[in-house]
Amino acid sequence: MTIKLPSDVSGYATSDDYFAQRSQQGGRVHYSIVLPLAQVPVTLPVPDPEQSFEDNRQVRLTHASGFAAYIRNNAGWHAGPITVRGLSSELTFTEFENQAARPVKLGILSVPRNMRSAFRIIDGQHRILGVKLLFDGLTGDILEATSRLANARRSEGSNPSPDGRALVTQLERDLQKLHDVKERIDQDTMTIDLVVVDDDVTHKQIFIDVANNALSVQKAVTVRFDMKKAVNRAVVDLITSDNTDILIKNRIDEQADRMTGNNPKFIGSGTLAEVVRSLRKGIIGRFSAQDEESIDHVSLVRETNEFFELLRDAFKPLADIAQDKVRPAEYRKKHLVMSATMLRILAATHYELKQGGAGRSEITEYFRAIDRTGGTPLTSNTAVGKMWINSSNGAFVEGENAPGSRSQAKKDVVAQLVAWFTNPPKELGWKGGR
Repeated sequence: MTIKLPSDVSGYATSDDYFAQRSQQGGRVHYSIVLPLAQVPVTLPVPDPEQSFEDNRQVRLTHASGFAAYIRNNAGWHAGPITVRGLSSELTFTEFENQAARPVKLGILSVPRNMRSAFRIIDGQHRILGVKLLFDGLTGDILEATSRLANARRSEGSNPSPDGRALVTQLERDLQKLHDVKERIDQDTMTIDLVVVDDDVTHKQIFIDVANNALSVQKAVTVRFDMKKAVNRAVVDLITSDNTDILIKNRIDEQADRMTGNNPKFIGSGTLAEVVRSLRKGIIGRFSAQDEESIDHVSLVRETNEFFELLRDAFKPLADIAQDKVRPAEYRKKHLVMSATMLRILAATHYELKQGGAGRSEITEYFRAIDRTGGTPLTSNTAVGKMWINSSNGAFVEGENAPGSRSQAKKDVVAQLVAWFTNPPKELGWKGGR
């Protein structure tokens, strides 16, 4: 008997072959290949969040997990190429025939399987780990959902009931959704830019060059592009609507996050987004996936306009800006309220006071007391300056124009201002609210 064995059983191959595009940049050879998404963490080294790298930054698990969730929850996801270093001695490129003398050549790139560990990540380590977490998480969820469905079917078979049938139906839907996601991402791909570099010094320099020449997209821009989020939709409405409060109408910077120097704008759209969020969720609250589906962004717009109207009533610098008496730059280093951090703190304080039952007029009067004591730069030579600097939150520093911007500092200042509402220091000049 003759047994005919197939010649293309991939598990016994000594190398992996890829369609590739060969080009040159900066005197170095580059190969562009496209991998199925599932092959990315198999072909390339997967970073360990617990280990630092001599030739790259330490990977952050939260960032990688966020990328995994982004792909899983967005059928229209997009990510740029991953840049990886390879050794010239371990790469074989075979050009297709009949190609003219051009800077780009098509062919087959062969990589020995026992040299995969020689790859080094230049750019994209969070994406690689994120893809691994994506498939690990999805596989785990499918296994768990399959088990739950099997148990529900067995229970329904032995003890039929309307509730049992409804549970089976729901679990079948849940499992099908997981399979739909798996089927979608099985068809997705990611581009790999494989640059041929044989020495570690050049590898590190490329990493630095990539980091130094990448212009990060400021939040002021991203909030205007990501319309899946209710907060961002509210910001766009506030930028474009004729009914936006006069304090921020035509005074929202759509490109920059920080207002410095002679910038004629009052607030950046990224900061405005944080104010909108803080008015609804407080200083540390976030919108859940369920919130994003249920919240009408128009209500966020209304709350925000009401808040800036209250600020105009409470803070003289903001009233002057709204009435075009002064430009924002003239107050920028003269009052705490001109700080983006302080604006978010005031929004969160407003949220907490409302949750505690305080009304608009009472909050306005309290903010007027803050206005009277908010001159900067802060100095311990005055009673009100000492009040801020010596407050228990520790966020205000001698000679500064704003509180510290760390998350804990902002949280502590909000707690302090809420406490002062009912138990104020005498320097504040506020009698105390409810």
